[in-house]
Amino acid sequence: MSLPLTNSIWPLAIGLAAVGLGVSIDVYVKYLAQYNPLLFVIALRFLFGGVLAILVFLTPVRRDGVLQRRRLPSKQGIIFHSGRAVLQLATAFFFFYGVTQIPLAIATLLGFSAALMLPFIAWPMLGERPTALALAATALGFCGTAVATIGGTQTVNPNGNYLLGVVCCVVAAFVYAIILVLLRMRAGQEDAVTMSVFTSTVPGILLLPIVVVNDGQAVLQEMVSTGAIWHILLLSLIAYSVWFMMSVAYARAPAQQLAPLEYTALIWSALAGYFLFDESHSWHLWAGAVLVIAACLIVAGDRHFSTRRGR
Repeated sequence: MSLPLTNSIWPLAIGLAAVGLGVSIDVYVKYLAQYNPLLFVIALRFLFGGVLAILVFLTPVRRDGVLQRRRLPSKQGIIFHSGRAVLQLATAFFFFYGVTQIPLAIATLLGFSAALMLPFIAWPMLGERPTALALAATALGFCGTAVATIGGTQTVNPNGNYLLGVVCCVVAAFVYAIILVLLRMRAGQEDAVTMSVFTSTVPGILLLPIVVVNDGQAVLQEMVSTGAIWHILLLSLIAYSVWFMMSVAYARAPAQQLAPLEYTALIWSALAGYFLFDESHSWHLWAGAVLVIAACLIVAGDRHFSTRRGR
């Protein structure tokens, strides 16, 4: 007889697979952006993802033995999540642009710095004053990012702008940290399925003019002829699958067991970068990673700081 899912290694396995698939999104975007306009890739990814999110939202759920449809949030909630979705679009654009300019592993490591920025964002927004431990851990983490980025290789993309790519990834991490704090402000008021509708549809609507204008139609036709659009459809399916798998994993295992798995993304990114994009790294990356991950775990375990643990 099989063990219940909550008492087995399956949540860990699902979480680990979700992290690996999450890295595949970055790989896909980096590859597609080599041959297609980045804004088109992002726009179609959100449009396809929005359609999928709406279909899932419209699917009835069983509550108290009765099939019921999900309800939209209140007017205040719609405005809130629409604004959050705009920030989500900004995060996606900055991060994916950064991925096209710098190695995958360095972009992933810079993404971890969102956890280090949380105490300083939650302080004015939620009144959670950072402790001395959180401040010390943040300083340690930013030293790690400095070590990793200073030692980063620029030979992978000689036509790229390494410094601009690093800045974009840091900006993306900062905006993502704001999103996490905003999510905590609405915790328990909407479910993840409802929030995912706004996360995809609002950016997709905002970017829709790029796809439908005259030049956009020509680019879209070319993407259809080359098969790129089907890759983007697959990209959207992967993105939604990552969200679903993470939801399943976190519903069946304590967060403190699953959270460290997110840092395995650095290994996935380094392997994908090495085999697919000929990206190699010096000891600076791994030394910086040790400092950053240690700092993130310290901040996450700080008993006086609840936002990072809650998210």
